[in-house]
Amino acid sequence: MSFKTSRFLCSLTSRMSRIFAISDIHVDIPENLRLVESWSANDYLNDVLIVAGDVTDNLSLLKTVLTTLAQKFLKVCYVPGTAYFGKKLLNYPGEEVLWKG
Repeated sequence: MSFKTSRFLCSLTSRMSRIFAISDIHVDIPENLRLVESWSANDYLNDVLIVAGDVTDNLSLLKTVLTTLAQKFLKVCYVPGTAYFGKKLLNYPGEEVLWKG
């Protein structure tokens, strides 16, 4: 591999996004919330996070956690989990509906 190719690949990989997926983080449990809040504010700025449900059924806490994650990741995709079936989680002003059962 030439120096030029190597330099190009290093530049490319430094900008590439990784995709992470988590589920069932249940931030109503204080230790889980502390863990989420402790994640680096810099290490994931180019990355995508899929949050696959069962975060909390407390809308205020859900908004806080998703806002915190959005500050740490390039993009956060939230999918409500099975704990929310039959519950209505309404949208925040100016945002898409999170869940409407």
